[in-house]
Amino acid sequence: MKLRSIVLATVGALALASTSSALAAAPAAQTKSNPRGDMTSLQNRANRIESVLNQNEGSVLAEKPYLGSDWAKRITVSGQLNVDGKWSNHRTGPQQFTTPGNSLFRGSHQSDIFLNNSQIDVDAYINSWAKAHISLTGSDPARVSDQAKNDFGNTGIELDEAYITFGDLDKYPVYATVGRQYIPFGVYTRHVITDTLTQSLSETQETAAKLGFATAFGLYGSAYDFRGQTDGVNGAGTANNNTNYRSNNFGAELGITNPNQNLPEQLGGYQMGYMFSVGYLNDMQDVDAIANVLSAAPGGGAQYRARNTDVHGVAVDGSVNSGPFSLAGHYVQALNDFDGATPNGLANSRPWAAMGVAAYDFKVMDHDTTLAVNYQQSGQTRNLGLPKRRFGANYKVGVLKDTNVEFQLLEDQNFDSAPGAEWRTEGAVRLSVDF
Repeated sequence: MKLRSIVLATVGALALASTSSALAAAPAAQTKSNPRGDMTSLQNRANRIESVLNQNEGSVLAEKPYLGSDWAKRITVSGQLNVDGKWSNHRTGPQQFTTPGNSLFRGSHQSDIFLNNSQIDVDAYINSWAKAHISLTGSDPARVSDQAKNDFGNTGIELDEAYITFGDLDKYPVYATVGRQYIPFGVYTRHVITDTLTQSLSETQETAAKLGFATAFGLYGSAYDFRGQTDGVNGAGTANNNTNYRSNNFGAELGITNPNQNLPEQLGGYQMGYMFSVGYLNDMQDVDAIANVLSAAPGGGAQYRARNTDVHGVAVDGSVNSGPFSLAGHYVQALNDFDGATPNGLANSRPWAAMGVAAYDFKVMDHDTTLAVNYQQSGQTRNLGLPKRRFGANYKVGVLKDTNVEFQLLEDQNFDSAPGAEWRTEGAVRLSVDF
């Protein structure tokens, strides 16, 4: 069973919408597919929508194999391996930061070769209504990359995902997913060369309960609940020996998609796809990058989080594609300020980030190729280790079957500092395989 059936299912529109390095709109020949010729068109539409619901996950629920007594036909194994090489330099003097993990503008020259991620996914159809997914992932244990996972040294093999999904969208438009997962706040692609600014303010991995729906005409949505960072503390703001657990964070998403629609002949007769979604998160303190900064405060930030009010967040994402051309936009915004007592420079801030992407797919000597450019900007994010603005370009080519080489060039501008704004240039190359 193939790892990237979601990209085939959404026919490029959602692939670009979830791009985090402006290259998630992978060429069709490099997309792993799994045809279902014996299914009706309604079932195919339902399964395309089902893949949309899993757009932020490392792999997708496998298309239904034979549900007989042979367990070997119910279980599939797939994976991914990305090895990156990076270099960067500053055109002005280095700017030093004290915030943990903020190394974008630290030092004048940097270079490295590292394992960005390795991933093994196991998907199992227990029966026609219950599906299970387990994902193991790991980055280079010898190095810490802020862009790889922003985990401040927590490297090694991890249980990245482990969840059960109940539902059959071929019969009913409702499903439920429980377990460790990436909640649907924002649209992005995981394990990219460099996390985008909008991904850094939205990627959230939690053990959650999610209830969702998907219709055959493209409308989908979900609501979810999970235990956030304020668990295990008492009203005085001190540790409570982890006895005061409570599920205190929640959110929802609503979207519509039509990944492959034929336009009238008067408009050229091209196939056109689109996607638009809005997400809400009750407390952005549980976004992975923000939670890591808070946890680096004295006492793990427990005293602050016990008395702080929730920082609500909204994410808006959209994309459109026609033929080889694709456009996408992403926006993430905190709706209210962090508490004035927030540690590590986040006090009274209201972070936001925006991104626009344009991509073009073409052939080079019969190899599928994608060229993409992007512009990103953020505000009040300096102490989260993010630049003020970013210009990016990516070039990805499928050199062999399921084997890609990707080149990336970024120009980052730091927030204003005396005597002026600081710039850095980053170049990177990635060798990746899917299996």
